[in-house]
Amino acid sequence: MVGAVQLDRSQAGNGRHRAEVRRLAVRADRRGSGVGRALMEAAVAEARSLGLRLLWLSTHQGTEADRIYARLGWSRAGVIPDYAVLPSGDLAGNAFYFLRLPNSD
Repeated sequence: MVGAVQLDRSQAGNGRHRAEVRRLAVRADRRGSGVGRALMEAAVAEARSLGLRLLWLSTHQGTEADRIYARLGWSRAGVIPDYAVLPSGDLAGNAFYFLRLPNSD
């Protein structure tokens, strides 16, 4: 396995049209080879097949993971500073992104 991504569909009554993209992960020696893009495209296609209208995700600010989402056409909603503690002990901001999926009807 070289990568994985997960969709977590909202269970809220007012949120059944959306899902969170969780855990996009690509093996270090395969990063930059298009695996992440392919996984995200597959996740978006699956979301569309489920009739979802909105996807969202969060990632550490200022990382390659942060930069890929803008390149894939996602919109940045904002950043919460000092959101996560990194393995180094440093604090990192968390960037939030969303992608609207047009209704195919």
